[in-house]
Amino acid sequence: KVFPKTKIVAILMGPMDLSMDKRVAEAIVKACAGRKVLLVASSDMSHYPRGQDAAKVDKNSLNMVRRYDADLLPGYTQFMMNTRVPNLGCLFCGDGALATVMEAARLMGANDCRVLGYTNTSEVTGDMSRAVGYGAAAFYRNPRGPSFPEQDSMAFFRNKENQKEILGLARTAIEGYAGTRKQVNVNLENPEFFRPQRIFVTLKKGGQLRGCIGNSDAAVPLYEAVIAMATSAGFRDSRFSPLTQEEAKIVKIEVSVLGNFQRVASADQIQLGKHGVIVRQGGKQGLFLPEVAEMLRPRVERLGYLGEFFRCAAHQPAALMSFMTFTEDLK
Repeated sequence: KVFPKTKIVAILMGPMDLSMDKRVAEAIVKACAGRKVLLVASSDMSHYPRGQDAAKVDKNSLNMVRRYDADLLPGYTQFMMNTRVPNLGCLFCGDGALATVMEAARLMGANDCRVLGYTNTSEVTGDMSRAVGYGAAAFYRNPRGPSFPEQDSMAFFRNKENQKEILGLARTAIEGYAGTRKQVNVNLENPEFFRPQRIFVTLKKGGQLRGCIGNSDAAVPLYEAVIAMATSAGFRDSRFSPLTQEEAKIVKIEVSVLGNFQRVASADQIQLGKHGVIVRQGGKQGLFLPEVAEMLRPRVERLGYLGEFFRCAAHQPAALMSFMTFTEDLK
């Protein structure tokens, strides 16, 4: 009745697949070029927890939506679904639609999010045994800028308190796994732990390497990467025997954070001790950590190891990364 000539185009979305959702968002933006459009993502919120649990979970979810960063959604969803809230079936039944509209609106110029309202069935009916949540939010262009400005990708890791929290998470994972052989469950509040991140965890005992495992592809959220790489370094590095419970308490932990990749043309662009290197050919790759170059600096400089590394790969280096490493010495 308000816009009688408005045309509605419905798109049926499946579960969230962020890479696919971003491609759909790009297609929507292309199709909408030169038109006045309103994008609507239709989704309920939490399904079937108790009323008080629904209110708590949905508050966290709306706070996440307010940050207006679709890259955080998969990690946040995975984390929350592992918190064992009784009868929690989902956070958003239309999470694919939500991620798509968030991204499409951003591509169209939106830079902020405002939560407009929230309720759940328990608040309406009084039945607290089981609830479904409902929220409303708008993505729009804020002339004063976003409520959560985009930061340098490494700013989070330069904060000493964040470094201590990451190291503490790695320590908890190692000591917990040493006792139970199961990965730990943790409570996290900082949303940056849900952002996909490449990291390496290095363990040392008496100054000697005791394990080192990492992921060079940012496919999992930071919190999961820290837990998985810490336990793998301690108990699955085939070069070493698994840590004992006593060793798990005393090993020194280092976490190396991989920055964005940058393609380089030759070894001359690489700074020893600062840059790491990935070389890929076909389905294989080699990774050179900056700490290794620093430890072997005389040999690296004498033998021109990096140049040999590239020549053995039979092509130019595929990528260079800046690393940030922090250790338990901070404490």
